[in-house]
This record gives sequence, structure tokens and C-alpha cells, in this order.
Amino acid sequence: MLTVDVRSPVTIEWLPPTANVDGSNLEDLAGFRIYQGSESRNYDDFLQITDPGATRHDVLLRSGRHFISMTAFDTAGNQSIFSNEVVRSTP
Repeated sequence: MLTVDVRSPVTIEWLPPTANVDGSNLEDLAGFRIYQGSESRNYDDFLQITDPGATRHDVLLRSGRHFISMTAFDTAGNQSIFSNEVVRSTP
């Protein structure tokens, strides 16, 4: 689950996955990618976090409306499906 705190900078918090898509235990989590774009599900930028233990990150956004989602990836580079999407407008 992805949440966004409305203060600036934007704080993104998440719960790391514990299982693979097939239900087996996730034992090789390598990090996360936070995606953002100006249109829903059309992301033009991402930030990679290589700390598999991370559960939050502060992101500075330029003015405008931002659609934000994230994925997790493992040591082989396999990427999860996108998380729920949140929308944040900044002045």
C-alpha cells in the first residue's frame, strides 16, 4: 500500500512486499522504484531506492499535478506490478 503525506516535501511511505507473485516467500528484495507523471498511469520519471529495508522516502515535486505509484524489484531485476496510484497537487 502506498500513502502520501500532504506536507512538503512529499513523504512517500509503503509496506514492503513479503511474497512473490506465485505466493512463495520473497527472499531477494533489492529495492523500489517510485514513479511519477502528469497523467494517470503514464509515468515519465522514476526514482530508484536500493535499500530493501526502506519504508519511506521524501520526494520534492515541481508545481503541478502528479500521479505517483511504485514497484518493488528483486536482485535479478524482476519488477512487481505497480502499486495503487495516488494523486498529489503542488502549488
